[in-house]
Amino acid sequence: MAEVAALNDIDVIFDIYNECVKKLDERGIYQWDNIYPDYNTIKNDIELGQMYIIRNFGDILACGVINDDTEGYENGRFSEESFKVIHRLCVKTNVQGSGLGVRMLEELEKIIFDMGVKSIRLDVFPQNMAAINLYAHRGYKEVGSAFYRKGRFILMEKIF
Repeated sequence: MAEVAALNDIDVIFDIYNECVKKLDERGIYQWDNIYPDYNTIKNDIELGQMYIIRNFGDILACGVINDDTEGYENGRFSEESFKVIHRLCVKTNVQGSGLGVRMLEELEKIIFDMGVKSIRLDVFPQNMAAINLYAHRGYKEVGSAFYRKGRFILMEKIF
């Protein structure tokens, strides 16, 4: 079950993101780097109570953020006005492929559903086919594009 991350989890969480950056780079997917997501972004997520984690025997294995940040989403053709946004979904590299990404997404979706909103928004890097397939499998539809420092990202929405 997902829980809200605590500030004393920050170093482990930041290491998980850094490991993921390296693995994505090895696969030719340059969506994240040493500029983003940075330590202050992760710290802010935790301090605001927006970072959720999954633990197994005390070890943090997956994390993700729920908030209202839609910066860059202006071109999206979203269907719902009642929404939350998922950002920075990440699974520890040594357990990727084990279904934890699906589980983390399901946990975040349940938390959002319980908030009573009607939809979830997110953005995904076009070269990250594993993430795109995960979201598509869970019912997310492409609704436009956002443009950031790393280029074009696909905007997606899931309606409950």
